[in-house]
Amino acid sequence: MKFLKYYFPFLFVMIGLAAILHFVWLPYYVDTEIESILTHEKEKTRLLSDTVIPAMLSGDLAEIHTTLDNVVEKNPAWSAVVLQKLDGTQLYPLSKIELSQSDASNIVKHSLIYQEQELGNIQVQTDLESLIAPKVEKLQHLELLVLVSSFLIVMVGVFLQNRFIHLPLKKLSIATSRIAEGDFLTPLPQSSNTVLSKFVENFNHMRNDLESRDVQLMRQQTIQDAVHNMQSKFLTVQDTGAVYCDMLDTLLELSQSEFGLIGEVKYDVDNQLCMKVLVVTNIAWDLPSRNMFEAVIKGDLTFTDIDNLFCRALITGKVEINNNPESELLKMDLPAGHPEIRNYVGIPQYNGKQQLTGMVALANTKKAYSDASISELNIIWNAIGNLIDAFHRKELLSESEAHLRAIVDNAVDGIIVIDSNGTVLTFNPAAEDIFGYNENEVINESIKILMPPMYAEHYGANLSSYLSTVKSQLIGSSREMVGQRKNGEEFFMEVSVAEVRTGTIRHFTGIVRDITERKEQESQLIAVQEILSENNEQLLGLSIKDGLTGIANRRCFDETLEAEIKRAIRHQSSISLILFDIDHFKLYNDHYGHVEGDECLTKLANLVSEIFNRDGDLVARYGGEEFAVILPLTNESIAIKFAEVIREKIVEAAIPHEKSPTASYVSVSLGVATLDVGEFSTGSELVDLADKALYRAKSEGRNQVYSKEMSLMTAKLH
Repeated sequence: MKFLKYYFPFLFVMIGLAAILHFVWLPYYVDTEIESILTHEKEKTRLLSDTVIPAMLSGDLAEIHTTLDNVVEKNPAWSAVVLQKLDGTQLYPLSKIELSQSDASNIVKHSLIYQEQELGNIQVQTDLESLIAPKVEKLQHLELLVLVSSFLIVMVGVFLQNRFIHLPLKKLSIATSRIAEGDFLTPLPQSSNTVLSKFVENFNHMRNDLESRDVQLMRQQTIQDAVHNMQSKFLTVQDTGAVYCDMLDTLLELSQSEFGLIGEVKYDVDNQLCMKVLVVTNIAWDLPSRNMFEAVIKGDLTFTDIDNLFCRALITGKVEINNNPESELLKMDLPAGHPEIRNYVGIPQYNGKQQLTGMVALANTKKAYSDASISELNIIWNAIGNLIDAFHRKELLSESEAHLRAIVDNAVDGIIVIDSNGTVLTFNPAAEDIFGYNENEVINESIKILMPPMYAEHYGANLSSYLSTVKSQLIGSSREMVGQRKNGEEFFMEVSVAEVRTGTIRHFTGIVRDITERKEQESQLIAVQEILSENNEQLLGLSIKDGLTGIANRRCFDETLEAEIKRAIRHQSSISLILFDIDHFKLYNDHYGHVEGDECLTKLANLVSEIFNRDGDLVARYGGEEFAVILPLTNESIAIKFAEVIREKIVEAAIPHEKSPTASYVSVSLGVATLDVGEFSTGSELVDLADKALYRAKSEGRNQVYSKEMSLMTAKLH
């Protein structure tokens, strides 16, 4: 009964098809047919109206009745025909009838029009059901026939599918499941279906191929496991001889050989090629052969005469296979008691750079050696060639490390090596002298023990930042830092750090030099330089500042004005100059004395200096009671406003001046001159213009501002 589940989808499809035919297509067909019938009936009604118009015009009722009776008789589907005049008088039939309004859609009405004048209308009611019913019944029979036929076709199709497709595929599925589980022994039974029969034949062929490939894959996996085991032992086992012994045992097992050897390429003092035996199968049969085997164990056996069968692969650089070596062995004159050699193969070994590193020799396999059997082990040959090279480099590295250790131990500067976590790995004797710790106290400790607490707190963050951003101010350059000795003493040291990467491992090597004595000398030198700098500043101040008021003196004014004029000309900008002096200052001095006069000059200098705080502005004592203000990047109108601010601020200070004819307080007269954009002039010319403006301000009554381009401005104090 399980196969019945395959019928359900088709049954659902059949039900859906029946529903579509009955509820969608059939009503649509009926509506379309009714519309067609009504269109036809309208046309017949129109023709009928054209027929009865002459009789209506003549008033011949008999003709009207005869015509309509004949038409009604010929159209049995017409259930009623009504002809009436425009005023509603019914001409046919003679008796008054009402058309059924239960379904007004089957009534066709047509107006009788003659020469654009409506005479009346004719109405025809059609029995649509009598016209549609036969067609609908026929369609329903056809619908049933289609459904029954489709059902039978589906049933037969599902049966045939189950018989000729499903059951064979089920058997195929079972067979593939067994193959997936590793069972390659059960073939797929033949099928009577031609297509499936060919498929089954191909499947069984594929099963045989998979079985063969599975054996090959298992063989390759065994070889890869052997390579992995060799590489793991190279990394974890310290005894190189033991690693080579395991390597040779693996080769003998995989190649099914009885004995063999592994040798390394060497060169004698004359640069002649020779072979150092790294490991050989113990086939000793007497004392000399046992001594030779022990020499191999000690690493003391090297073949210098390699022009023979056993070492020929080193000379040719190619695989040497000999499955009948008897004649070659006779030439070698093997010692009595040497085991029989039935077949032999020598395989040269290369590193990743295709450099000859050694060879492997195998003898007495159960089957003959072949290119295929040797190629099968290519992955092992590649690994052995690289491992021989790696062991050789490891030995060189050990020698290099010993040499480097001697250099580090005898270096004058301290050498410290840390890992990426800040753990100390190397601490040489010079570092011991600098910090006061011995090596055992520092190794495997954090580098923080060599730092003062305030630096040690931030060390972890700094190192993490470097490791994450690959940026540092210290790596690759020298830098002065503060260290801490074992006794707690802090000292200055110069540190140079280099990063060393070995694969993904980072080490940091620091060279440390105690610069305490140098820093003391530098401190003394800096102190002397500071004294000299202060003296120079004082001398400079004396040379550019007015000794009384503390503002710029005449020399500073002259130099600054020339420089600013050149800058203004170069940058095409404006520059203004304000000159002013104290009104009737001689009377002030005569009345109050020179001490008060000097005090008055100082107050005015301070008041004016407070007004100008822009970079580039300069307030200077021009001479006696006369002052000047240089205003770069300032046009005339702004300069006049600044001059007015000076005048008002001095008036607001209300410094008494009883002898002044101008006012009862100290006042000033100001002259403004401007060098506009594009004008060329010198400092003396600009001063001359400002001086003339100042003279005009004095001559016009003092205590006012004047410029060559302005009208006189007065600001008398009331």
